[in-house]
Amino acid sequence: PTPNGFAPNLFVDGGYHVLSMSGNTSMIDIWFDDVLQAGDYSTGTARSSRKFQVGNSTSNFGLIKFKLNALAIYNRKLTDVERRSAVSALINKAAESSITITKPANLLIGGFDSISAGPSANSYIQAYLANTTRPRSVFVNESIGGSTLHLNPQAKLNLDIRVTNYELEGIPVKPSDRVGRKFIITLLPGANDLQPGYSGDVTAFLNALWLITDPLRARGVTLGIATILPKGSSQSGFALHNSARATANTQIRSLLGVKYDFLIDFAADATMGPDAAANDTNLYGDGLHPTATAHSTYLEPIYRAAVNAQLV
Repeated sequence: PTPNGFAPNLFVDGGYHVLSMSGNTSMIDIWFDDVLQAGDYSTGTARSSRKFQVGNSTSNFGLIKFKLNALAIYNRKLTDVERRSAVSALINKAAESSITITKPANLLIGGFDSISAGPSANSYIQAYLANTTRPRSVFVNESIGGSTLHLNPQAKLNLDIRVTNYELEGIPVKPSDRVGRKFIITLLPGANDLQPGYSGDVTAFLNALWLITDPLRARGVTLGIATILPKGSSQSGFALHNSARATANTQIRSLLGVKYDFLIDFAADATMGPDAAANDTNLYGDGLHPTATAHSTYLEPIYRAAVNAQLV
């Protein structure tokens, strides 16, 4: 099968997996083996935008285009303990037919703001999902447009919730579950923070970033940080942003291995990195956000090389 949408290539390994969905009028979760793949914690029902679909679909929602081998349905939302028990029962039943469930080895989260979310969900992250040939990898894009380190705590909250979900439901449930598996987070902050957020104060910006990321690394996360892209002259405060990002990027590069584990150096790219590039509407449609073509042609290969080097 060839999955598409927000969960492409989850099934390219040709193996068997357990998909589970638990929902009520206020919460819907979709799990891929023991990894929380999607969740809506605010609104929705089983017919909301977080659909669980089997077969072909033209929508970008749900986990689609895979063969269904066994199905268990319950008439109420299961507790976490009950859901794990139900999944274990399916795995044990599969074992009776010599079918082995292979859990994902790489658990990845991407963020931070609208540049990572991308135009119409066509960011470097979404392009990576479409291009990756590494099976046994699950990726969730937690980027939120407009996110800032200093004013919008939701981006940090999303990461905290995601890590906690993995700790409670995923790889650290048992020490043996962590063997041979890796939890990776990649972040591209800065577009909303250097200016106007911190008014060009690079030290305040980086301190706010490390305040979020230091606890994540302490919890066993492998962290990737991307260098900051330019703003064009059509954007307010572009000169201050571009001056500050040059200083910030130099400091970010110097802290590799100290504050984070691997570098995604978008700013070093000869096409996308120079200040003048942001005035080219073929690259940056509005002087800030890379176009879908720029994401897939220039940013995604840099991202793919950096992330793939971390995968197990």
